[in-house]
Amino acid sequence: MIKCPAFEVLEAGSAGSGKSDDLLISALMSMQWSGANALILRRKFVDLERSLIQRSHVLFKGRGHYDGQHKRWKFAEDRFIEFGHCQTQKDVDNYYSAQYSFIGIDQVEQFLLDQYLFFFSRVRTTNPEIRCKIMSTANPVGVGKNWLAQRFWIKGDDIRPPNKAYVVKEEIILPDGEKKEFEYYRAYIPSLVFDNPYIMKNDPQYLMRLSQLPESKRKALMYGDWNAFEGAFFMEWNERTHVCEPFDIPLNWKRSISFDWGYSDPTCIGWFAENPHTGQIYLYREVKIDHTLDIDVARLIAERSEGEDIYCIFYPWDLDFKNPQTGISMKERMEDTWRDMGKRYYLKVANKDRLNGWSAVRHLLSLREDKKPRMQVFKTCKYIVDSFPIQVHDSNNSEDLDTLGDDHGVDCVRYYAATYRGFYEKKTYELGADPKVLAQEARKNPIDVGGAYKMPNGEYRMKIEREGNPKFNWMVE
Repeated sequence: MIKCPAFEVLEAGSAGSGKSDDLLISALMSMQWSGANALILRRKFVDLERSLIQRSHVLFKGRGHYDGQHKRWKFAEDRFIEFGHCQTQKDVDNYYSAQYSFIGIDQVEQFLLDQYLFFFSRVRTTNPEIRCKIMSTANPVGVGKNWLAQRFWIKGDDIRPPNKAYVVKEEIILPDGEKKEFEYYRAYIPSLVFDNPYIMKNDPQYLMRLSQLPESKRKALMYGDWNAFEGAFFMEWNERTHVCEPFDIPLNWKRSISFDWGYSDPTCIGWFAENPHTGQIYLYREVKIDHTLDIDVARLIAERSEGEDIYCIFYPWDLDFKNPQTGISMKERMEDTWRDMGKRYYLKVANKDRLNGWSAVRHLLSLREDKKPRMQVFKTCKYIVDSFPIQVHDSNNSEDLDTLGDDHGVDCVRYYAATYRGFYEKKTYELGADPKVLAQEARKNPIDVGGAYKMPNGEYRMKIEREGNPKFNWMVE
């Protein structure tokens, strides 16, 4: 890794192979040129403090001065190596004005692809003697495992031999319309604990400790196996089963909207429709945006829903928080925006219980008695389709997913699944069925839709509270 001439380098494999030391030494070697500066990144800052920063005091001792306040090593002629993190999108935004000639990302499998690519824009120099680089280390686990395997040709149809730099070509359109082609080199270097002579000589029992891990983790962290199954969070997801071709949603189908809010992080909005004959759900439209005000999100929802009857919009609970200065919440601003547009929607705060929410999503992904899924997603909803298979379990809570991943699309589905109501399979009857049989089935098998019961013959009957007052439901007209 240290000697690799490629611009973009990934050293990945098992734990204990010395990858982090290679990253620190590579950053140190980049300090030999005037004007050089480097950034070493981890997803969480606490991981920097207990690993890379401590190790840097051993490797950099006597070569520079460490500034604990700014978390950087200073060398001659204002050269420096800085430590940083980007746990959230807000942290990433802090680097917009920064520039580095070398960027090293440790445990890059914890990063999202968008975060990783952002730092390409921070690598630049005005010194022609400096060869800019971006280097990363990884284990074959975590939320970034799939995109790393694809980007560095480790898995998939385009798999390539490692330890070789491959040319990557990019075409840029200049302001005058001229097209200009650029190229750089990208390389993947496998790294195993067995290749680390210091571990093998001084602590060979580390292999024994790695061998105590569960099989899939052991294969990944001991042997650097990219094919080791780590445990997808949505085992039920199958693209061939749950993704369908788009079709025109009939006007009488009940439509709802659910969204996960974010400003720096993405806002994901999903449009859902229910087949009244079967109870099947279809996610037929999505929008993913960021750095968009709540009032503009409201306008977008209204514009994209033009001509459609939206029965309910499920919104995240934090939109109810009132601004302490104005006393107005984001939900109220959105409602004011719709009112100014002549629109009116029924809004319901989404159930925020994560564990029950994931259970509701899994129910939607499960198969009915007729072997058809309870929910399908239009293939045009590419962001949400791509989000399901990349979710992995939280290492500290096996019942939840790893929130370091890109989970905004599945959160949108979770809010809908957990809040809409109990989903059902409507029993079908052949044409000409005996009306007495239908009446008997209606009495035996009413379908609870909230404030009313939907009978198998399609009629609604209101629920009556014990006090005798009817409990009306927005879904019943």
